[in-house]
Order: sequence, then C-alpha cells, then structure tokens
Amino acid sequence: VQVENGTRVDAGTPLIALQTESLNNELSSAWLELTKARQALSDLVKQSSTTALMEANAELLAAQEDLRKLEEGPSQADIRAAQLSISDAQLAYEDLINRNDPNAKEVRLARFELRQREDDVQRAQTAYNAVAWRGDVAASAEAAALQSATIAHENARDAYDEAIKPPTELEVQKALNTIAQAQSAYDKLFTEATAAQIEQAKVRVAKAEEALAEVQAGPTSLATQEAENNVMTTLNRVEELRAKLRRAGGLQAPVDGQVVKLAVSAGDVVKEGDTLAVVVVPDEFKLTLAVSELFILRIAQGMPVNIRLDVLPGQAISGTVSVIAPPEVQTGENTTAGQSGSTQLTTYPVTVVVDDGDDVARLRAGMSAQVTFVGSNQLPPNSWLVPANGLELQAEGVGVVQVMRDGTPTPLAVEVTDITQGEWVVVVSPTLAEGDVVQGSTSSFLDQQQNPFGR
Repeated sequence: VQVENGTRVDAGTPLIALQTESLNNELSSAWLELTKARQALSDLVKQSSTTALMEANAELLAAQEDLRKLEEGPSQADIRAAQLSISDAQLAYEDLINRNDPNAKEVRLARFELRQREDDVQRAQTAYNAVAWRGDVAASAEAAALQSATIAHENARDAYDEAIKPPTELEVQKALNTIAQAQSAYDKLFTEATAAQIEQAKVRVAKAEEALAEVQAGPTSLATQEAENNVMTTLNRVEELRAKLRRAGGLQAPVDGQVVKLAVSAGDVVKEGDTLAVVVVPDEFKLTLAVSELFILRIAQGMPVNIRLDVLPGQAISGTVSVIAPPEVQTGENTTAGQSGSTQLTTYPVTVVVDDGDDVARLRAGMSAQVTFVGSNQLPPNSWLVPANGLELQAEGVGVVQVMRDGTPTPLAVEVTDITQGEWVVVVSPTLAEGDVVQGSTSSFLDQQQNPFGR
C-alpha cells in the first residue's frame, strides 16, 4: 500500500502494488495444459495420415512374419542369410587381425603412395633449389609446388602409419562379438518355439491388426470435436490469465483527488471485483438517494433540487438529478385488515450532483443532507391525499369530498388530479388543512413512510 487515507493524489499516481506470483503460477499450469491439449489433437489428426498407415502396415507384416517363423520354422532364405552373416563376421575378423601385415593390400597401397609422395618432394626440392637465389623466391611457383608436395607427403606418411598399426584389443573384441551374435542368430533358427512364444506372437499380430483398423477408420468426429473444444477451453483460460496479469500490474489513481478509504493492508489476498481504495474529487460532491416507486414518476433526469445540510441550517445548496438507476427491491412487513403479510417496496437509486458554488468548498464527504425536488413535476401548492372511495366526481377535474366539521359531514369541492398512490388520490384545495378528516376507507400499513405531499 503506497498511500495513506487523506493523501492528495494526481491521476496515475500508484496507490497499491499487487503481487502476481500466484497468477504467474496459474498461467504456467494453464500453458502446460494447452500444450498437452494441442499435442492430443495433433496425435488424433496424425492417426489417419499416410505415414501412420504405412507404419501400421509395416508393424502388422513384421508381426505376421515373426509368427510364421515360430510356427513353421526358418525358411531356406532365412538359413542362407544367417550363414552369410556368420561368414561376413569371420572375414571381417580375419581382415582386422591381418590388416598390418606387410603384404596386406591396404599396407602395400599405403607404402606405394608414400614412396610416390617422397619422389614428388625430391623433385620439387630440386626445382626450388634452382631458383633459391632469386629475391622473390617465396612467391615463385617452385615454392608453391614444394609446399604442396610436402603436405601430400605428410598425409601419405599418416596414412601409412595408420595402415601398419595393429588392431586394438577393443576392436578385436567387437569383431569376436559380431561372430558370436551371428552364430547365436543362426542357432536360434533351429530352436523350437514354445507355446508361450507363439501365443505372445499371436497377441502382437492381433494388436497390430487392431491398430491398423483404427488408422484406416480415422478418428471419430466426436473425438475430434472434444479435442478441439479442449484446446479452445485451455486457450481461453490462458488468454484470461494473461489479461488478469496485464491488469494486475498495480492500482493507480483514476483522477486527481483525495484518498478517502483504503480497504486493504500489505499481505492481504484480493480477488477481481474487490474495492481496494476509494479516491474522490474534493470539489465534486454527489448524493445517492433511495426513492420509492410511489414518487419516482415525479422525478426526471436533469431536475433541479434544493439540498439542506444539518451543519448549515437555513442555507440551501442547489443540485441536479444526474442518474436514475435500476430499482432495488426490498421486503417490508405490513398489516392489512388485521392480518400480517409482506409487500414488495421497490426503491430506485437516484444520484444528485451538487452544483458549483461558494458553499461547495465547505462541504465534506459523509455530511447528512435533505433533498427537495423542485423540478417541473413538483405537485402544485395545497395538494392533499384523500381516499379514492371518498371522492365523488362532479365533472372532469372537479369532485366533492365529505369533510367532518363539528362532527357533521360537510361537502367540499376540490380539484381532482390524475395522480394516484394506491388507494389514494391527489386533490388540490386551499380550504383543506392538516388535521381535517375526510370520509372514506383505505387499508392501513404499519411503519408506513411519511406522506410527502401537501403543505
């Protein structure tokens, strides 16, 4: 946490640094899962490829041939091939033992080549000596020829030394092992197969036939779709974690303002959507009101309001309705005709923005306020709520109610509006006064909010 409550900040100022080790670990795991999913899809597609078909056919042929050999014994071609392998191994061993014999072909050729190169060096040396007196002898053709002959002689000497070198113990042992392996393979041809070996060979043939059938049929559309869906799911997970990492670099102030709340401490674990800090603009204030559905139709966006603060008695601050949000439903208990029940009271969050003025500088967040809506939808003066069943309409917009005067019902003409609240109707009359009793009946509700109409 890089700031404290009350700190003034500019837009972009770092507020809280977030550790992303756990996110990085999640991303690594998700990337590994994506790699596995892609490989699984690739393997599924390769099952029907030409290469896979050739490999499956080759395995089946090899398995069938091994089974035939076990059941029928070696063919003449197998016996002849095994005999040739033994003969080749023995000849290779003899060549190895005799390779440094002075009369061996390789030794004689190497010796002849060495003598030829010695003669070339002598001739080149003689030609070089003939021009050695010249000042530019180093750049002459004779010097180049002598150098080339010398190099060829050195190579021939190395080849001759290699030709007369006796075989090492390791080379001899390898040659003997080759003979033994060839002899073992030959002897194995005449060893009668056991029942277990034949059964094992049959199992191999069956598996090879099954594998070939699967390759020829290719993967099912359902299996392919599942593999593709798995790739897309893991890919989306990787992209989601990458986006979280980009957003988790740190929390910065969105605007110039003041930190009024820090909801976390160093070391706390947070999740997406948590409120970590609150930054307000000190010169911009707003109020959020919960307005009942009974009155919300009287309010419109842009309507002016008067705001009164407990700390500034007698002073009114102007404001404007900026937002009317979707409703919030609350459950309230009521009593109707002596019975308990439940009614849904819908309220709407209404945001009021305080207008600029000299008094705004004196405001502080958290102050208590009362709001009066003074827009064009305000009820006219002398408006009252009367029971609808106690109103007798005389003409359009004109009605009569019975007002109790000294215990006697007295007719009183009133102006009837089109505004209703459940079982009540709004009427206008300068004669009616607070405390008057109008004949009529309505349901009564416990803990009902105070009627805001009338003056």
